Amino acid sequence: MADTWTLSPTQAALAVDAGGDHSAEFKAQVVAECSVRGVSSAAVAMAHGINANLARRWVREAELLSGGAITKVVRDRSQIN
Repeated sequence: MADTWTLSPTQAALAVDAGGDHSAEFKAQVVAECSVRGVSSAAVAMAHGINANLARRWVREAELLSGGAITKVVRDRSQIN
């Protein structure tokens, strides 16, 4: 996994999720990793030990907060695995 991620305001806003056991930084990292082109949300979820549906929910929440789809970004895949 990459050691650092730049958090957008939308990703940081995932902290609004009431009652969750995961930090805003963790959620933002998962959302950022899910936004990498060619990387599946399920693979990211498995790598972090969370359910794929939870990761996908965080992505949907980030999309709603940003007013649209999260743009898939191209990153060096070696940072992900």
